[in-house]
Amino acid sequence: MKKELTTEHSEEILRKQCEWIGVDYDKVDFTKRDWYVQHTWTPEQEKGFIDWLARFLIVNDYVYARWRQAVHEAQKINGMYGWKTLS
Repeated sequence: MKKELTTEHSEEILRKQCEWIGVDYDKVDFTKRDWYVQHTWTPEQEKGFIDWLARFLIVNDYVYARWRQAVHEAQKINGMYGWKTLS
C-alpha cells in the first residue's frame, strides 16, 4: 500500500461494508473486539465488496493502479475485518 488509511476513509469503508448487507452502520459497536463476526454475508456479497474495495483503494491512491495488487490488499483487509461468509 502506498499510504495508511485515514480515519475518514476507514469510516467510508465500514459504512459501505454495512450497506452491502443492509446493516445500520450506527448500530454496529465497532469498539467490540469481535464486531466483524456479528453479521454474515454471502460469497457473492463478499466478492462484490472486495471488488468495490479494490477500486476504492486504487482511486484513493492506497495502491498503485494495478488491479491484482488492489484485489490482494482488499482481500487482506476483508480477511481481517470482513463479515463471516456463509458457506
